[in-house]
Amino acid sequence: MPFEALVIAGVATVGLVVAFMGGFGWFVYKDSHRKRDQKDS
Repeated sequence: MPFEALVIAGVATVGLVVAFMGGFGWFVYKDSHRKRDQKDS
């Protein structure tokens, strides 16, 4: 049982890190496009 809890905790941690990095990357991607559009106009 403790090993199973450790695996679940590890998977949850990895999932949260991936979600955070994905959201941060999406924000940077959107922000870079916004700045590029402002330079053109």
